Amino acid sequence: EEYNIGKDIVQHAGLPEAWNTMRGAKGKWPEGKTMWQRFQNYSIDELKTLMKEYKAAAAAAAPVPNADQHALLNSIGDTVTNIGKSVAFMVPIICNLTIDANNLWTNTEISDSTSSRREHFRRNLVTHLGYTVKSEDIQYKCMASGEEGSHNNIQAAHIVPAKSVHKRLAAIGMEADDLHSVRNGLMLASGIHNAFDKLQISFVKKNPLTMDLFLQIWDESCCEKLIFPGSDKTIGHCNGAKLELGEHQPFKRALSFQAYNGYLKFKHEWTDLEPPLEYGSENESDYFRGRKLMRADVERDIQEELEED
Repeated sequence: EEYNIGKDIVQHAGLPEAWNTMRGAKGKWPEGKTMWQRFQNYSIDELKTLMKEYKAAAAAAAPVPNADQHALLNSIGDTVTNIGKSVAFMVPIICNLTIDANNLWTNTEISDSTSSRREHFRRNLVTHLGYTVKSEDIQYKCMASGEEGSHNNIQAAHIVPAKSVHKRLAAIGMEADDLHSVRNGLMLASGIHNAFDKLQISFVKKNPLTMDLFLQIWDESCCEKLIFPGSDKTIGHCNGAKLELGEHQPFKRALSFQAYNGYLKFKHEWTDLEPPLEYGSENESDYFRGRKLMRADVERDIQEELEED
């Protein structure tokens, strides 16, 4: 099915420029082509490469017909090996498509995200972080940049958007009520907040042995943007900055999921970009099951290489 959809896009979407315009229009697909959105993060060239990989995997998995029964029996071992390699090859592709389909930052809906609900979320978060809510002159501190500012410049940001499609929250083991929990919040400068929602930046773990998280820029087009109006600091200045959480305990599995979706969205703009380390409490949600499959696939490849050596 995925192969046929990709092939349909390559054949009928028009020139690469037309496809890029279409996939950037957020849901404005040709009539009867809504399934094209599965590949909205892929360029035409990437789609062509993916189609070749699908085709190669299918060809490798197909047993070669042989009239000589004895020769056919002898080829069974090779055929099984080919099938195993094809399945191993397809696992990361399928897992990434599943993760992309459950992207909570691009697949959104109009839901319970009224201004009163947002204000309630902001008040709960700033109170939880020890700020005095009633003071109008209070200066809030951005957890990513360390800069201080008013509530207009330093905002209570949802990690997972309040307007996320509720049925997709199960992908990371969350429920609708978790959207307005203080654990789904960070205090971020308005520019950083906007870039985070667009998956242009994430907070990633660089050392698997520590819990520290650092700002990672995926989309360099946001580097020159100010962290908030009037500031002399840009988002680019904050690349690699540590996320200062203090005693705050956000949903780290949600931060990890956002980071992997940011990586999937912009990896084509980089050379040899490694996927971010996953972190947060593991569970049996779609995201962690998919990542476990990919880890097992990588470990199997390493073991095969060691055995061949």
